[in-house]
Amino acid sequence: MSPEMTTLQINTNKETNNYDRRKKVGTTRHSDVWSLGCLLYELLTGDYMFHNEDNVQMYLSITSSNFPIIDQAKIEKIGGNVYIIDFLKFILVRDPKIRPNIDSVLKRFEHIHALLVNQTSIPSQLVHGTPRASIPQHKQPSIQNLLDQC
Repeated sequence: MSPEMTTLQINTNKETNNYDRRKKVGTTRHSDVWSLGCLLYELLTGDYMFHNEDNVQMYLSITSSNFPIIDQAKIEKIGGNVYIIDFLKFILVRDPKIRPNIDSVLKRFEHIHALLVNQTSIPSQLVHGTPRASIPQHKQPSIQNLLDQC
């Protein structure tokens, strides 16, 4: 869920002190762009972009600027690939008003794809895919296959 949808869920719950009936309900294309960034991370690593057993910590990691969106552990999961890190940071902007639209994302993706295709040393875990327990080894996507399909 995007930061605005996470916050909206709390603000539209009639049983909380934050309830505000004037808040807009529903998703937008901006939320879809956020979801696309999360999905890309999850496809590349096999892990959820935001997961924490503590719901308050998970909420804060999504909505609060005090928490980095892409921390060191996530950077390591994607092999420290600066192109992918930059692309995810471009997409995963907490404020929907300044989050890129899908056209900007597609243009940036074409650029990143060209850089990755021409890169001589893509980290092995991104070439072969990071194993995910629920996906059989022979069906795991590689970053190159994912990028080529897009």
